[in-house]
Amino acid sequence: MAASQPTAPLPLIVATFRDESVAIPRCERLFGRQEETIESSIVEAFPALEGHGNIVLKAKVPGMREPARVLPKLWSQIWESVTEIVVECLEIEEEERRLDMLTKVATSVINVMTPTGAEHALKINLLCATALDVKKLLVSYTGVAVERQVLRFEGFHWIPDPENPSARIPAYNEVPENDILFNCKVKAGEQLRMVLKPKPVLTQDVVVRSG
Repeated sequence: MAASQPTAPLPLIVATFRDESVAIPRCERLFGRQEETIESSIVEAFPALEGHGNIVLKAKVPGMREPARVLPKLWSQIWESVTEIVVECLEIEEEERRLDMLTKVATSVINVMTPTGAEHALKINLLCATALDVKKLLVSYTGVAVERQVLRFEGFHWIPDPENPSARIPAYNEVPENDILFNCKVKAGEQLRMVLKPKPVLTQDVVVRSG
């Protein structure tokens, strides 16, 4: 009776980050001596990891019950057998734990008015949170990327109303992104306004050739 031939590895590996799974190519060049080449493929599969450090890769091969972290020098020896890669990002997890704490410990309520007129009441720790933290929370309410958001609050002076020069309206100052809200004079019950940064206009250089 002829011996059974070994089963050829599938041309793909299932990579999982949280609840999302993506098939990445089983390419030998990804599993060389440098783990960075694997990470670049993982980041391409999961754009949310872009710009974040402390990415942990756990591999699963036949015979293993649970995925385990792999030393970089072992990837080249096991890449043909890997069936699954589980991705963790310690930086994102730590950031989420911090945001969770900011919305549960010593919180105050502030209100944020969006450009559409919708108002969102946020519970947040004014002594620890920054405007950047508020923007991250607003993403889940509005879908607007952090980079597009500008937060403003009513200042202590008045300016002419552009639509009615004889009237005056309160001026709104931008809340600095990386300073603590309390230091920016944002108080409990404060109403902030979210405005949108315009998208950058792409310009093209025009070359004029003389005949």
